[in-house]
Amino acid sequence: MTHQQIPGDDEYSSRMSLLLNGVPIVQGIRPGCGTCASTLATGYGVAAANSQELRAVEDAINAPYAGIADAVQRITPLLGLLEDGLVAVAEAELFPSDGNGQFFWDVPNALTKQPATGRYVIAEYDVSQRDCYDITGGLPAFLYPSQSTARFDPDRVAHYQSLLDEPATFPRALAYDLGGSMALLLDGHHKATACALAGRSVPCLVIQRFTGLHFEPTPIDDTGRIKRLVASLRRRHPLPRPSKVQIGGFRVAASDLPAELLAQAVPERQPTSCDDAVTLNETWLINRPWPPTYQAFGRQHPDVYDFGAAMAAASSDFDLSLVDHWLDAPAANVGNLRAALLLLRQRDPARGRHVALTVARARVDKPLTLLAFQTLDAFNDDEVDQLFIEELVTNDDKHDQVRQIADHHWDGLA
Repeated sequence: MTHQQIPGDDEYSSRMSLLLNGVPIVQGIRPGCGTCASTLATGYGVAAANSQELRAVEDAINAPYAGIADAVQRITPLLGLLEDGLVAVAEAELFPSDGNGQFFWDVPNALTKQPATGRYVIAEYDVSQRDCYDITGGLPAFLYPSQSTARFDPDRVAHYQSLLDEPATFPRALAYDLGGSMALLLDGHHKATACALAGRSVPCLVIQRFTGLHFEPTPIDDTGRIKRLVASLRRRHPLPRPSKVQIGGFRVAASDLPAELLAQAVPERQPTSCDDAVTLNETWLINRPWPPTYQAFGRQHPDVYDFGAAMAAASSDFDLSLVDHWLDAPAANVGNLRAALLLLRQRDPARGRHVALTVARARVDKPLTLLAFQTLDAFNDDEVDQLFIEELVTNDDKHDQVRQIADHHWDGLA
């Protein structure tokens, strides 16, 4: 797989495509701003690439999962197609959505801004009293498709649904990190759909590429001048030695890498450029109308902003043991309860349901109430159903977001 990239229509952007056997499997426009989101468009699909290596990997990866070391051996043929450089294969649980409220296999074909490809400052909720800049960047959490919906097979989905009771051996999907919190799903569209039907995240193997080096700060003396020692060190070591290697959203101590691997990371390899223009072609990868049941999947998972807020809370000294105390005075603990709900949706859904019910009934803050209803939308039981019925009876504003969730609640659980 190769990246093809050239300057865009203005000096601040570039057109790009990811090629498999010379066939674009995803296309887009990447902004010059390092934290801004890209626009993405679907490619022609991995089937059109007719890759023998990917077919070999598909057969191997569909076997029961037996650990990361075994999995890396199974996907080795595909890794051989990557451009030279340092890569990592990581285990991750990704949401079967695009991070913008859409079921992952129901994205627009045309160029569309995808917020999950960007990086975001998460400072809205006062949960840690510290800056959480860039907290979402580099941690894959959402999926973008590379297979045509014409290949959708309900029997294949049913097969993977039957395997969900054994999560340890459930076959992993395979994804490629696109940056930000977005990953391109190379194999596993039916696995991801089975997980979506079960209200679960998708167990994935994510291929991540080297993205940078980190160096120890240069020592300075009290007057701010560089110590003379540095000059002698540089004579012996023309290039400063890196302290950490950045791969996707993870930093690895340079001392933990064998010398031959570290050598592959220096210098950083740039995306392949070409003299010919990168043509952004119109495709029809997504070509079937999904029923409401599937359309609802995207809103049953956090969007990229809620994911970032949850990551901010998780990276702080946030104490979930105080949740019951906060529920006694919800109006005074809006920020803490929002962060708690975002975390519990992922870590402990049953407890998250309890907190969401209490918050939804208290109605002390509109955004918090909306998050509570979004959380409860993933559940189908008498108590939740009664709350949604009460919302439909008492709220006659059909443009209200909470009312809209209640309106479509049973669509997604039919």
